[in-house]
Amino acid sequence: KTESMGSVLVLDGAQRSALAITRSLGRAGIDVITAESAPTHLCSQSRYSRRSLIYPNPEADCAAFIDCIRDLTTRYAIDLIIPVTDITTNALVEHRAAFAGSTRLVVPDLETYERLTDKYALIQAARELGVPAPRSVLVDPTAGGALPAPPSWPVVLKPTRSRYRLQNRWLSTAVKIVETPEALAETVAACSWFATHPYMMQECIAGEGQGIFALYDRGEAVCFFAHRRIREKPPWGGVSVKSESVEPDPTLLAHARRILDRVGWHGVAMIEYKVSADGTPYIMEVNTRFWGSLQLAIDSGVDFPLLVYRIAMGQPTQVLPKSRTGNRLRWFLGDVDSLYISLKDRRYDAAGKLRALLDFLKPDFAATRHEVFRWDDPRPAWFELKQYFSIAAY
Repeated sequence: KTESMGSVLVLDGAQRSALAITRSLGRAGIDVITAESAPTHLCSQSRYSRRSLIYPNPEADCAAFIDCIRDLTTRYAIDLIIPVTDITTNALVEHRAAFAGSTRLVVPDLETYERLTDKYALIQAARELGVPAPRSVLVDPTAGGALPAPPSWPVVLKPTRSRYRLQNRWLSTAVKIVETPEALAETVAACSWFATHPYMMQECIAGEGQGIFALYDRGEAVCFFAHRRIREKPPWGGVSVKSESVEPDPTLLAHARRILDRVGWHGVAMIEYKVSADGTPYIMEVNTRFWGSLQLAIDSGVDFPLLVYRIAMGQPTQVLPKSRTGNRLRWFLGDVDSLYISLKDRRYDAAGKLRALLDFLKPDFAATRHEVFRWDDPRPAWFELKQYFSIAAY
């Protein structure tokens, strides 16, 4: 073990990023306990998970979730809790005081957290700092009156938060893009969250999605990382299924530092941009949790989970070596789905479908590692494959 201590509790064990955390800390000799709202999950299959626990679904009953996590931290002498999804992160930030003195959390206070997770507040802050942001109009449906004029067409309807708290439950929202006034009225009427919570009508920025990944320790930057997406699911934009580590863009990095320095950030964050055709990087949002392609950063020498652990335990984070560029990560089953979508979609002609197939089949063994399958820990991959075919058969 790295230290004489209790254990690290990794939440959201069904997530691939949680598996990356489990493997990172487990390989460092740290006791890892994983947990989910289901009895078996991706992390429960890992050799690096010493024990697998179950907790109430926080989306359905947040109070029961918090009570359970507090009980688990006492029962298993948990020294650090690491949440992975928006809901568990939000819940722990809100109830941070309940864990003071019993375990550690590398998350900010609620006020700081909300300054970045409120998407409209983030856009306003970006403009004050000279960081390019899409033109945005705030709509408060509880105020009544007619809808304001959109900044442009098509327009993006974006809730100010990805999820809203409704008493003891969570409401998940979605971003919508509409092209006409008629479609705008229909979409607002069809989606319940547009009737009950604030949202933005935002300028639609066309371009390539890019991101900066960061870790801060009480307002001080520890490290940054960047990658480019080679393929996504769906192919026209979504979850990364194949990515490559790259040198952080100096402009994006400078903008990320302005945003995170301003609030005195603590913990991990992913700053998302859309880079337009003229090269302007527009900030879109900040995800205040670990990201899907976390394993790529670890493979490239920036071990975010281990650094979070060191911050929590008061250990020096040391001067980090420069991250290795050119490493690639592939989520194989996600890549299969992406190929299937491309072959079925009528927007792709025969040449486009052939190109997608050849890209999928192109050998790339030297630079690419698989996200879920690892030779020293193969069981999660077999578990994922079994689940994949079970869902396909259903």
